[in-house]
Amino acid sequence: MDQYHRAVLAAEEKFFGDCDTGNVPVVLVFTKCDALLVQGIAALTPEEKELPYEERVGKGQHNANMLLEENPAWERVQMMKYPPKIHVELKGMCGDIFWIC
Repeated sequence: MDQYHRAVLAAEEKFFGDCDTGNVPVVLVFTKCDALLVQGIAALTPEEKELPYEERVGKGQHNANMLLEENPAWERVQMMKYPPKIHVELKGMCGDIFWIC
């Protein structure tokens, strides 16, 4: 997700466009979603940047979620013939521990 704007790869297009998995749900995993949080915090208004730390992070996370939902690549995958049933965002992968949101 450090290149959240990247295009959908040909392999992804083939999989989500041609591969019917039947009753087996496909989960799309986004990695490195921390990059979106950084961008979400950077997009805060001057007034929001004055809020307490936890509130700033919460509003930044909201902005990051909007960036993901409005991502053209994600929108494109959702419109394909066999889109994933759900997505998972992995964060904190730069350290020893990562979490799933």
